[in-house]
Amino acid sequence: MRRKPSAFHLGAAVGDWLLYGLIVAVMLLGGYAIFRSVDVQHRVATSFIGWYEDKPGYDKALADLRQSKKPMLVYIYAPWCPHCKQFTAQVLSDPQVRQFVQGYPHVRVAPDHGQAEMALMTEYGAKGYPSFYVVLPDNRKIEIATHTEGEQPRLKTPREFMKSILQATDGE
Repeated sequence: MRRKPSAFHLGAAVGDWLLYGLIVAVMLLGGYAIFRSVDVQHRVATSFIGWYEDKPGYDKALADLRQSKKPMLVYIYAPWCPHCKQFTAQVLSDPQVRQFVQGYPHVRVAPDHGQAEMALMTEYGAKGYPSFYVVLPDNRKIEIATHTEGEQPRLKTPREFMKSILQATDGE
């Protein structure tokens, strides 16, 4: 004869199912977090495909500017800088921004990489990281803010950032 389960056994069974459900939920959320992290890392890693790098790249981008008469974009950053990482992940990794910068000679310079790169930071008068500039064909350098101004400054959206570049270049 089968005995009727006690309340203790039913409670234990429900508790087991809750525990299993919790484990599954944690695994799903953890998997999603890993997926998002890998996605952001991939976007950041592919953000700079096609960019010239450091002083040798700066010289090539400057030659492109002189030949094409198109403004040049200069991004001064540090690989360790959290603000640079945020700017890259949220603005420069944006597909529209990536496509947009392809229309200009563009270079990223890390002053930590050497004296020539540090000299470029000094030449531009960059006070910190990240710093972004447009160099016009007449060699004028215009700093493009990466953050909004005001009481509550925030990182510019990709659209705001592209608009700033267009304003600096007069739509060139």
